[in-house]
Amino acid sequence: MSEVTVRNKNDGAEANSRKGWLATGGVLGALLASSCCIVPLVLISLGVSGAWIGSLTALEPYKPIFIGVAVIFLAGGFWQVYFKKPEPCEDGTICARPETSRMTKAALWIATILILLALTIDYWAPLFYLKETIMKKTLLLAAAIAATAIGGLALATMSQSANEETVVASAEETQATAQFAIEKMTCATCPISVRKAMNRVDGVKSVEVDFETKVATVVYDPALTTTADIAAASTNVGYPATEIEA
Repeated sequence: MSEVTVRNKNDGAEANSRKGWLATGGVLGALLASSCCIVPLVLISLGVSGAWIGSLTALEPYKPIFIGVAVIFLAGGFWQVYFKKPEPCEDGTICARPETSRMTKAALWIATILILLALTIDYWAPLFYLKETIMKKTLLLAAAIAATAIGGLALATMSQSANEETVVASAEETQATAQFAIEKMTCATCPISVRKAMNRVDGVKSVEVDFETKVATVVYDPALTTTADIAAASTNVGYPATEIEA
């Protein structure tokens, strides 16, 4: 094997190693940048619980630093993979394998997506916990319009309506509303995590979480659960909840 061949082989291996390290640095930076907001939501969605999840929100002040570090690694990685002239690489070596290049590219793009999600979280996350409120208001408006339109028919069937009101009143007696003050909600995805945790409690009918006031409003069946159980569900995933006394 000639000296030139050996040098080319070493240059190719070094270039491949640089790409790998840059991609790895980008992924780690992206994970750290999303650890305070996206990671807790993913863990709770997968059914993972534990007060330690809420501790990840302590990393929120460092998110800009993590994003900056990740961007530097990603910029270097994309330069190495897509723009820099490829180093000579001998057939059969690791750097010549197409799967190695595909893995590096996949890591770079996955890290980029995580960074973009972390940067834009304040814009897309509220859509998930405001959607339910918007839908309820829309349904109430539609119901009011429909009730007005069929007012004459309602009067004609007053007797039947009276019976239905009795059933509704009976159903309302089996539900109650409670409000909880939620701690450690530092980012826009925290309300989603709290809502998911509380909704898993048997007897909970609906949960609305206000990120601005840090208050959760829960409609539940007192025959099936208690406010202590609902508060514990949020606390167990890292977001301590305390019932607000009326």
